[in-house]
Amino acid sequence: MRFKIPAALLACCLLLTSCALLRPTSGETTEKPLPDTDPDTLPDTDPVTDPVTEPETEPETVPVTEPQTEPTTPVLPTRLNPIPGEKTLRNFLCTALSPLGKVMYVFGGGWNEADDGAGVEATSIGLSPAWEAFTAKQDASYNTDDHRYEIHNGLDCSGFVGWAVYNTLQSENGHEGYVTPSTKMAKAFADRGLGSFTDAGPGKEFRPGDIVSMSGHVWISLGTCADGSVVILHCSPNGVILCGTVKDGEESTASKLAREYTERYFPAWYAKYPAVTRSASSYLSDAVTLFRWSDEVLSDEEGLSSLSAEELLRVLFEE
Repeated sequence: MRFKIPAALLACCLLLTSCALLRPTSGETTEKPLPDTDPDTLPDTDPVTDPVTEPETEPETVPVTEPQTEPTTPVLPTRLNPIPGEKTLRNFLCTALSPLGKVMYVFGGGWNEADDGAGVEATSIGLSPAWEAFTAKQDASYNTDDHRYEIHNGLDCSGFVGWAVYNTLQSENGHEGYVTPSTKMAKAFADRGLGSFTDAGPGKEFRPGDIVSMSGHVWISLGTCADGSVVILHCSPNGVILCGTVKDGEESTASKLAREYTERYFPAWYAKYPAVTRSASSYLSDAVTLFRWSDEVLSDEEGLSSLSAEELLRVLFEE
């Protein structure tokens, strides 16, 4: 007897048979390996969990340029400033110190055009702007022979002393001046009734404020040191300078003081013109003559004239 299988049942059976054939067996996987990869060559690190460390680099630095500054000149004590017309020994010394580092030596400077008396600068109050302008243009090669009789550019020894005396005794421009030949200047001041005169001879004592004449030169004493050397203030090549007397070229207390104060307070000048010594055999010889101020002309209540050079400089520079 033959049975006829319905078409719908036959289709279901075929479908079930196909599914059975396609189902994976136990332990198999459908995931396929990555193409062209060898497990032995794979990196040990996971690129997600082990990030690559970037090399460290120093931050870029911009070099800082320090501003360049010129060496500054120490500020001078206020009491060292001169007061025109104040008739004291202190003011005379302060006035005479005020051109230090600012005025060059010019032969004929301070004299008039006729060369027979004080010029306009030596009868004027204060430092001439022309002096300082001329000084600013000079260097270590300055040669006084190249500027002889450029009388408005600087001072010579007698022009300097005459200017300092004028600015101490006068407070206005244009009065009679005090410039006379250097060799006889000490005597000329005494003849005008300003103080006493000591002629050539042995046994002189050089006190602060004394004006000393010698052959062809005149200078101001700033006092004597314990070793007998004297600190000199004068206008001599190359300008208005401090010097100390020395014997046989050996260093003295006065020359050490002159160097110390010039280098400390006038470093720019000292760098160009470091000479600070003068021969004692010339400057302190028996041939020199000496003028000393009368107390009635220049008062000295502080007793500066009795101080040693070391003491005087400390007082004036307030050290």
